[in-house]
Amino acid sequence: MRDAGARERLPHGLDAATVRAVKRLAMLLVACGLQACAVTATQIHGNDGKSYQYVECKGLFRTLDDCYVKANEVCPAGYQIDNDAAPRDTYNSSMIVRCS
Repeated sequence: MRDAGARERLPHGLDAATVRAVKRLAMLLVACGLQACAVTATQIHGNDGKSYQYVECKGLFRTLDDCYVKANEVCPAGYQIDNDAAPRDTYNSSMIVRCS
């Protein structure tokens, strides 16, 4: 006869509530990890009509350093930062660059 207050143990020794909590934590970590890798570069036209790259680094663990890495990828010959060329999101780490 089972104790009414006892938790059911699964074959690996953990109870079902612990397994559910671990699964939720794993899903949360995956979601945070996916968000943390959002570094994008989009071609835009500035107020002066010239072509620029809008480099944006979204995510919990992203910094302007990640934007610099992305700017180097899209502008291998070099770039100049011109954040006044077009409106940009100042809440997230972002910058506007013109490739050399």
